[in-house]
Amino acid sequence: MPESRPRAAEEHVAIIGRALPHPLRLPILAFGLFLSDQAHLRAAALTYTSLLSLVPVLAFAFSMLRGLGFEENLLTYLILQYFPATDQGLHEKLLTYVRQVNAGTLGVAGLAGLLFSVWLTLGTVERALNATFGARRERTWVRKVTDYFAILFLSPLMIAIIMSGITLLQVRETLGGIWLLSEALELALRLVPILGAILLFSWIIIVMPNTQVSPRAAAWGGVVGGAIWFFLQWGYVRFQVGFARNEAIYGALAQLPLFMAWVYLSWCALLYAAALAALAEGRRPPPEPGEARHPTDPRELALHILTEAAVRLAKAQPPLAREDARRGLDVQPEILETVLDQLQTRGYLTETREGGRFMLTVHPASIRAVEAWDLFTPPQPHCSPGAEMVIQEMRRRERSALEGLTLEDLRLAPEKTREDDKPAPRAAAPAEEPAAGPEG
Repeated sequence: MPESRPRAAEEHVAIIGRALPHPLRLPILAFGLFLSDQAHLRAAALTYTSLLSLVPVLAFAFSMLRGLGFEENLLTYLILQYFPATDQGLHEKLLTYVRQVNAGTLGVAGLAGLLFSVWLTLGTVERALNATFGARRERTWVRKVTDYFAILFLSPLMIAIIMSGITLLQVRETLGGIWLLSEALELALRLVPILGAILLFSWIIIVMPNTQVSPRAAAWGGVVGGAIWFFLQWGYVRFQVGFARNEAIYGALAQLPLFMAWVYLSWCALLYAAALAALAEGRRPPPEPGEARHPTDPRELALHILTEAAVRLAKAQPPLAREDARRGLDVQPEILETVLDQLQTRGYLTETREGGRFMLTVHPASIRAVEAWDLFTPPQPHCSPGAEMVIQEMRRRERSALEGLTLEDLRLAPEKTREDDKPAPRAAAPAEEPAAGPEG
């Protein structure tokens, strides 16, 4: 019963999405996927994690910005934008903490605690996006260190660019005609914040999930999500002044509900953008009410992946990529990730250091086809009892056909089939004996 409401919501959204014209279909179906994945609950968890690690993340990011040469006034403005002037003591404490953050004053224990808070936040983001894209494995520790520090280095820079454009726009509104800028430069200045938000969202969608996301799909999500986040930030700044009137109710914490709502909606925007990118990448939208699901049989997909990897190994070709594994197949990305994860756990495959490519770890002749087949459970048939009995018998015969075969046999099967299909050479006709002449 608890899942009936989200399931009904996603199915109705799917109906609306399929009825709309094609340009509007993908955003609506992405909202249905957002609901089916319960991304709104993941956004709430991310909000909680963000609030716990907010000050350490800000301190770490701003210390890096100071190292890049950004002025103190810009850093102060960024804090004032997200913590309005309702409590000057909060401003002073936060600014003092941020100014004092450096490796020399923190010490080993303090720096380790700060990095752990940042690590916890980024790990939560990765798990949320992995669920959206169907990735079953998290990064290795080595990749987490390299990727997370790249994100920590570039994300503050992008955010600073966004906020710098907003700052200059507000200064221009204050100065009016004194600000001497050409129309083209003014237009470019107005585009800086929203383009920065789009770039930031697209980059997060590509980097954070532990799966390969195409730039085209990430651009879809980045454009929509970045635009939503920019307008959320604009509305947050605009409503700060009006919401401050609620000090009679909340006292010094009058801005806290608005800030928490903004953080929650920002995470919702990111997860919605990820759902949009997942659909553009090939993930199926939620089904309509009564629509039959036809999931891919993971056993067949496993044999397909292993056979393709064996063929590439025999021909000394590059390792198998995710796109090659699903090419020509109607397979959901989440099922593909499940199969790849299980084959790696079993020790049949390993992912290359570059990521996104897989190669065999054992010789194909050492892998029994039945063992790979039995690693997975077939999808449950949705049909009448009589038809289900027939399907079960077909599956039993499929398994029996694999008895005694290895992966090497499956790799060589097409070659043997071509040899068997060749017509047998015609036997030479026996030479005719010369006719005997008439007897004397």
